[in-house]
Amino acid sequence: MAIRKENYLTHNWHILAFIVYAIICLFDFTIMPMFVFFHHSDLINDIVKNIASLNPDNQKKIIDHLYEVWTPLTIQGYGIFHMSFGAIMGVNSYKRSSERIEEMRHNIVNASLPIQNP
Repeated sequence: MAIRKENYLTHNWHILAFIVYAIICLFDFTIMPMFVFFHHSDLINDIVKNIASLNPDNQKKIIDHLYEVWTPLTIQGYGIFHMSFGAIMGVNSYKRSSERIEEMRHNIVNASLPIQNP
């Protein structure tokens, strides 16, 4: 069995892919909804003061138009982003585990062979 040399990123790219996926999900599901909520809450407070003299129906239309709920970008397109990352990470995990099982089998076979003296 030949020992092949790999650089750090080639050997551990799956860890970086998981970190990138976790950061994307953190921003998309946690940080951006809070940012949009707090950004709009200050904006709405200022607008409410300015539109107090308008008709209540018009006030509701203006506030509904200004206040938007954050929709996660990774969910658009029926979640194909998450399915793709899941497929990539799943296939990689299967491949890595099968390689490690094969290495363990190889090591067991080599360990059980008698040592021959020249």
